[in-house]
Amino acid sequence: HFCLIDRNHKKQAIDDIYRNYVKLHVSCNSENVLKVSEFKVNTNKISEENTFAWDLEASPNDKNNYYFQQWASGLISLKDVKNELGNNLEFITDKTKQEQLKLKAQTFTGFDCITQMFKYLGNLPNQTEAILIAHNGSKFDNYLLLQEHGLVPYKILKTSQGIINIQFRKMYTSKVNQDLIEKKFLEKHPKIKDLNGGKFLQRVTFRCSLNHIKNSLDNICKSFKLPIELSKSELEHDEITLHNYLNYKSQWEPYLKLDVISLAIIIIKYSSTMDKLIDQNMTSSMSSPSLSLKGWIKHYQ
Repeated sequence: HFCLIDRNHKKQAIDDIYRNYVKLHVSCNSENVLKVSEFKVNTNKISEENTFAWDLEASPNDKNNYYFQQWASGLISLKDVKNELGNNLEFITDKTKQEQLKLKAQTFTGFDCITQMFKYLGNLPNQTEAILIAHNGSKFDNYLLLQEHGLVPYKILKTSQGIINIQFRKMYTSKVNQDLIEKKFLEKHPKIKDLNGGKFLQRVTFRCSLNHIKNSLDNICKSFKLPIELSKSELEHDEITLHNYLNYKSQWEPYLKLDVISLAIIIIKYSSTMDKLIDQNMTSSMSSPSLSLKGWIKHYQ
């Protein structure tokens, strides 16, 4: 378990923890471990048909520079990138395809941009689940998800690297997608007859590509030899505030689109290489150590 503590009210938060929780065990031993199971790792490779690259734009809060408020989000499907560019990502020189790709990237504007993005995902045809990957998401973007009003995660994995995995069941799932999720569930569990009015909502998982490739997105674009037209660009973030971000939309929207497009291409190229080497991809693992372990177990055990 972990707690998020307001830096301005540390003592109050720590007192609340001691008042409401009891420490039962400090370490594991034969007296407090009730069951021991064999260590197993799921080495199945997850398809990247439901994987998206995403990013947030945010500015510091007026009253406290330690707090950021998001005002725009960007999103693009890896499937759309593959469909537009084909399998050969080494020579992305077709200007028409480059422009078409920029049209495929979605942007959402406003302080509720995350909610807008969730609603968009919930209404995509046949979208029963989604995995969203941001660069440096574990140390920035994933934390901002927690302050979006009305969004409550049902799973969070926090390590020294930040929030490396966070999952939501989305209330914005369309009726068509809910019916599809229910159908898949019943096919998988044919013995279940009474659903007791349970809801079938889209699962959305957020991950971080920095846990696979330790470098800035700009440097990775150069290392992966992306064309300048589809690489991360530059933006004067200091000029944009929570009050004037709409005035700068002509500058930040192309920047945001290139952020998610370049990241999507990098994920595809990274996953393609890992697929050839160890039959794994970025979507299947939270980090490069996890990916390596799965590859080793799958091929050498």
